[in-house]
Amino acid sequence: MGRRAKYLTLEAKKEAHRVQRRELKRRPSTAHARQEENRRYYYKKKPPPIVPGEVVRHASLPLSWTDWRSIFVRFLQGEDMLVLDEVELELEDIVSLVGYPPYPAHLTNLECFDNIWGPISAALHGRMTWEYVGEINEKITSRSRTPDVDLRIELWAEYAELLERRQILMSYLPNSHSLCYRTPSDTLTSLNVMWLSRLIVYTAEDIEAMSRSRNDLIRIWIDRIWDLEYEKRV
Repeated sequence: MGRRAKYLTLEAKKEAHRVQRRELKRRPSTAHARQEENRRYYYKKKPPPIVPGEVVRHASLPLSWTDWRSIFVRFLQGEDMLVLDEVELELEDIVSLVGYPPYPAHLTNLECFDNIWGPISAALHGRMTWEYVGEINEKITSRSRTPDVDLRIELWAEYAELLERRQILMSYLPNSHSLCYRTPSDTLTSLNVMWLSRLIVYTAEDIEAMSRSRNDLIRIWIDRIWDLEYEKRV
């Protein structure tokens, strides 16, 4: 059995304990555990974000028009090919139009691009909505056992990533604070900005709901899916 340390005075014993605590604090594992504990507490108490007004405004803009609603609905249901008189777009083409420029030249160089932008935007709108609904359905299932604070941290990380992606997209436009439709590339970039703006607003709503309770978050996810899916039924 180990022998307990002997101290000549009570003050010597207190000093030895202070030294021991300082040594423990210097250990990487202890410091990391303390940082992680502080981080989790921070996200537990952090208030929901205030979405920038420009993002809210862009999120409210229409991504497609009612004239092409049937195309939107088809792609919301999972269709993956758009056949027009002027061009045929397969899934690979459609996916290539989502995200950052440059976009495929064989599409952006089409002389008829402005004439076919209506159905293309409807296809993109439907495809992006279809993917988002799938992601939320997956979250409802896979996050059921995720601790509340971990879910808050994940949502905040998503929010920050979306803001960064949107800022990068805006940097491709002539004016980094305004949407632009001067060229096919600008038009596609602006559509992607509007979509990311919607995702930012959605994620901010998710964070606010999670600040109340997990049940509120699940409820807002289910309600949002119903609202988006409702587009197929009207």
